Amino acid sequence: MFEGINYLAVIVATVLSMVLGMLWYSPMLFGKAWMKEMGISEEDAKKQKEQGMGKFMAIGSAMAFIFAFYLAHYIKGGADMGDVIQWGLGLWAGVIVTTHAPDYLWGKRSMKLFMINMLHHGVVIVAVAILLSLWK
Repeated sequence: MFEGINYLAVIVATVLSMVLGMLWYSPMLFGKAWMKEMGISEEDAKKQKEQGMGKFMAIGSAMAFIFAFYLAHYIKGGADMGDVIQWGLGLWAGVIVTTHAPDYLWGKRSMKLFMINMLHHGVVIVAVAILLSLWK
């Protein structure tokens, strides 16, 4: 079941996923817009940081590892780059976007928040897929 998995590639993909998330949700990119759409004030964010982000980072890291490990079952080093990108985008559009959309619609969340979060998922999926395909 776990044969052929490049664990080093999975670990690097996990780190890549976490770094992309930190950048995506930083004030440099979409952090301020995301906080506004989520209804989180600067004060709320500061309190959360003071209480410690360790639990959130640990859970996020575990989820990123599981995701990279899952993708590593399907994407092996040396795979055709065009196919990998197409597969990643198909996974994103066909599974991630379609399963999250109802939560945003029924939860009456904004389209802006939906786009920030869904595009983040798309970037991570494609980046991790590319990394795994390049790793031989």
